[in-house]
Amino acid sequence: TGIGNGGLQGIPAALEGSVASLVSLRGDGGADSSGHGTLVAASLLAAAARSASVPSPRLIVEAYATGYGMGCPPQPLSLYSLLEDAYERGARVLLSGSVPEGKESLGAYGIYAFQRDAFVWRNASMAIVEAAGNEGTDADGDGRVDAGSLLGGATAKNVLSMGGSESATPPQESGPLDYSQLESMFSGVFPAAPLREDSSVGEKPGMAAFSSRGPTRDGRIKPDLVAPATAVPLPLPQ
Repeated sequence: TGIGNGGLQGIPAALEGSVASLVSLRGDGGADSSGHGTLVAASLLAAAARSASVPSPRLIVEAYATGYGMGCPPQPLSLYSLLEDAYERGARVLLSGSVPEGKESLGAYGIYAFQRDAFVWRNASMAIVEAAGNEGTDADGDGRVDAGSLLGGATAKNVLSMGGSESATPPQESGPLDYSQLESMFSGVFPAAPLREDSSVGEKPGMAAFSSRGPTRDGRIKPDLVAPATAVPLPLPQ
């Protein structure tokens, strides 16, 4: 979605010096209207600051609209060209938040997934990380999370798809979020027991109910990895 208020001059103070370039393919300054891209950037930098293997991280930010409710244009002409642009700018690890396929194709291996795979096949030094998504629901009301809710990018074969697990304990400043609270905000996502009364923390080996999961429509097991995604503090890098 972009970062900050647009342009390098609009980078938040806590992230200054950590963004190598900002490229907007939407024809604007790359401002982040939803805050999502800025939060992701801050999370990456905070994690890198705690890693001895990444002494001075520098982000390359690309902003463009997708088919995931982010406005017009709904789809890029080619995701391959976007990946190529990032690669030519020096990126070798790419966290893609792009969902050009839209929610209508959950679990499907489409043209953009193919383009991701083709790019990594031809550029083996590039690692693409894709979020599994937050589309986990109990739409059929059987008290269990439905299968087959992966976002389009996470179905690609040559990418690392990441899902969300429950955290062990909630932070002290807030209590655990129950899935009944999500049901009250988004009717129909978790309508039935026992899932509706379950907490989103406490089962460290378990998937968070809202996290997307496989299998893909062609039967492959995804996501590849999961990491804690509930009650996680996200400090800005100092």
